Amino acid sequence: MAVVISVLANKGGVGKTVTATSIAAILSQQSKKVLLIDVDHQGSASLTFGFDPDKFKITTFDVMVNKNKIKTANAAIFTTEIENLYIMPANDDMTGLEFEVLTKLNEKYPNPFCLLRDGIAPIRDTYDYIVIDTPPSLGLAQGNALVASNKALVVFQTDYLPIRSTLKMIENIKMFIKHQKLDLEVMGILGTMYDSRVRICNQSIDELKKTANDIRLFKTLIPRTTLFSSMPAYYGKPAVLVEPNNHLVNAYYEFIKEAELN
Repeated sequence: MAVVISVLANKGGVGKTVTATSIAAILSQQSKKVLLIDVDHQGSASLTFGFDPDKFKITTFDVMVNKNKIKTANAAIFTTEIENLYIMPANDDMTGLEFEVLTKLNEKYPNPFCLLRDGIAPIRDTYDYIVIDTPPSLGLAQGNALVASNKALVVFQTDYLPIRSTLKMIENIKMFIKHQKLDLEVMGILGTMYDSRVRICNQSIDELKKTANDIRLFKTLIPRTTLFSSMPAYYGKPAVLVEPNNHLVNAYYEFIKEAELN
């Protein structure tokens, strides 16, 4: 059965999608069959691989709530130009998820957090890894991603202000795991946008080490660089595929080793 990893953050612009797409791309290069699922309405995961989210007629939204529209989740899975890597995209349709589900809980959606898990159940065993890019907030979409997963990775921008909210988000995730009785491992916290020359970056890591308690803080730190945003724009691929030997980009390869995902 596939290892399913949700990548989470408590706000946007911290490298969450870069992390999800980089993990998926690297694993696919290691002869693993990988499915990247996007549940974020911004569709950034699709943009990373050169797709226009608005051109998809069938998306993750349909897998979750429009099962009469598609026979299986395969209808929402598309091949990328990367060998072994497939994508289930999202677009603005996902903005209507909560309105659709929460207004029809009794008659149509008695288990609102199980929609994604149940939707991908028939195809789950056909992949080695499934990576889920989530929206930057705790809500119905992120809850569905967690229920569908057996691992969760929290992305943390190495700065002072996000420390408290990141730890609070992890507390809420733990409560959700307990309430939903999930067999879900919180892998740990991955620091992103790190610059060793900036004092607050180092101070935030030290502070997180003191306060994260039993949550693992990965030693690998993802550096701040424009490569992660510019490579998809120019090449339709994440930087880990365009410049894998660049010492900045190589941090994601080091993370894969540290997390023992390869």
